[in-house]
Amino acid sequence: MEVIIESFIQTIQTTTGVTPEQIPQGITHGYCSKISTSEANFYFYSDIEFLHFLSHAILFESNPQKEDLYDLCNELANLVIGKAKVLYSQQNIQTTLSTPSFLGETSNAPSHLEGIHFAIEKGKCSIYKEKL
Repeated sequence: MEVIIESFIQTIQTTTGVTPEQIPQGITHGYCSKISTSEANFYFYSDIEFLHFLSHAILFESNPQKEDLYDLCNELANLVIGKAKVLYSQQNIQTTLSTPSFLGETSNAPSHLEGIHFAIEKGKCSIYKEKL
């Protein structure tokens, strides 16, 4: 999970100029996208405040439409997987990375899975790992 987390942190820092703060408790509902490697599935759950922060930082839009939030959730996964490919290559780690998929709004985060959680301002994002 280390490469995906490092990729997430670097992606947020690069795109927003802010370092996400690790927090102890995650979110159980929100907008979800998924990245898969040959070893695991990673689920990114973002609450609306987190996506509003990204919208303002990336799109300079302070009042995004619902479709924009869907796109931002998926774009976050795209940016993270792109950075992860670079990091895996730099570390000479061979893995298969899938195209990210948007899973929609959900209220059933896999709380039984290992997770790591972040906050930026009022927004939160949780990343859950499902081993294959």
